[in-house]
Amino acid sequence: MADDFTRLNPGNNGDAMDEAGITYGSPPTTRKRPRVVLTGEGKDEKAVVKNIDCDSSDYGLVVRNLPTAVPYPGDPVAQFNSVTLVPYDTETTIGTYTVPASTIFYLVGFIGSGDINGRYRLYINGSVVIQARTTAADLNVTLQTGIVRPIATAGQSVTLKVIHSIQGLSPNFDGTILGYAVPDTY
Repeated sequence: MADDFTRLNPGNNGDAMDEAGITYGSPPTTRKRPRVVLTGEGKDEKAVVKNIDCDSSDYGLVVRNLPTAVPYPGDPVAQFNSVTLVPYDTETTIGTYTVPASTIFYLVGFIGSGDINGRYRLYINGSVVIQARTTAADLNVTLQTGIVRPIATAGQSVTLKVIHSIQGLSPNFDGTILGYAVPDTY
């Protein structure tokens, strides 16, 4: 059945549609497979990439490049801070982000680094939401929250803290809180 959107090829030797012969290991060893043509067969009839949204005047298979990432609406947040001379066995605040009025903060993760290994904890209003630990072999951590994104609302604080357990040392640490600040009316 042909309409304005599809075209039925006449095929070969009177076949109802274009078919290709496929060889199989069991009888019948040659079988026909229907072939559907979504665009023309000539080089000038192939679909071109369109970097715009499709509309009702587009027929057949319309292709376009996909975006590499779909960002959150709102403003990206990368709150960086550092702290020096962190005492042994004392949880120390690296940095805090306070969610502005009329805003929802979607936590994406954090980045942490230090002169020695440590345990990083990220809090929302005093409750731990995620944590990660570095090692002597790798003093950097990048933690992403994945599908589930912890949320902080207007006026709440998002705080990144670190603790280390090497006596006699007072190292330096830094970190970045990552997320998106979205208007609560979105």
